[in-house]
Amino acid sequence: MCIRDRRNKRRGYGLALEGGGLAILYLTTYSAYQFYALLPASVAFAIFVTLGAIGTALALLQGARILAYAALIGAFAAPLLVAAGGGSYVGLLGYYALLVLVALGLAARKGWHGLGVLGLLFTYGVGIAYTFDNFDPGAGDYLGMQLFVALFFALFLAASLLFVRSRSGKAQISAAVIAVLNPLLALIWQLLITDSFYKGEGYSLVAGGTIYLVVFAVLQRRGEPWLALQRELSLFWALFMLSLAIPVFLEVRITVAIWAVAGVAWVWLAQRRATRWVAYLGL
Repeated sequence: MCIRDRRNKRRGYGLALEGGGLAILYLTTYSAYQFYALLPASVAFAIFVTLGAIGTALALLQGARILAYAALIGAFAAPLLVAAGGGSYVGLLGYYALLVLVALGLAARKGWHGLGVLGLLFTYGVGIAYTFDNFDPGAGDYLGMQLFVALFFALFLAASLLFVRSRSGKAQISAAVIAVLNPLLALIWQLLITDSFYKGEGYSLVAGGTIYLVVFAVLQRRGEPWLALQRELSLFWALFMLSLAIPVFLEVRITVAIWAVAGVAWVWLAQRRATRWVAYLGL
């Protein structure tokens, strides 16, 4: 009992020691791999993943949020630390999909909602960078990459709706950040993938706008007050994407006419819903 009391009394110091120990092990492994060539890439990667798993387990056992963040940052960074350029996107994004599921599971179960934002930033950042440097639609990468974009978009869309149900302040902030960044980053990634296809950007925008129209309709039907921000963001993204898709398919004069009519309709809609930002968008 005495030992347990001491551990709880000096909890912050103990967690700092654990985090410092994990950081030293990360640096030692990275140095052995990068500077001294003592470890092959596969072994270094396995050690990084193992350290991330140990850190996550310690965080769960002790209820230590900061240790969970540190462990998952290390796990997400592991492929970057041993990257040699190129490689298969399937292994990289499949590994990230598992990490995202872990991060979102911890966020939902333990209330550490910032882990969802962390997973989103790492996943989209690495996915967009890999696609920009290595994506080749002629090599059969198109379908697989599309599936990964759809998977991550769906996971983070579900997370934003799940987090907002807890109604705590931090959860609301994380849900709002994910609801804003998820469609934006997924759209950028999607546009990179479809850039070489005829009017691929337009079809991507139509698909995204249609998805958010459906989400808005579902949330509007539910009508709970705590879903108000998610409803408004869904409507915004639907209008934004569908508006951008119009000039991809139609000539300038027709686009101008449609935008003018749509603008008037949005101003009217803003008056009906008492939503000021829709009026600004319409104007």
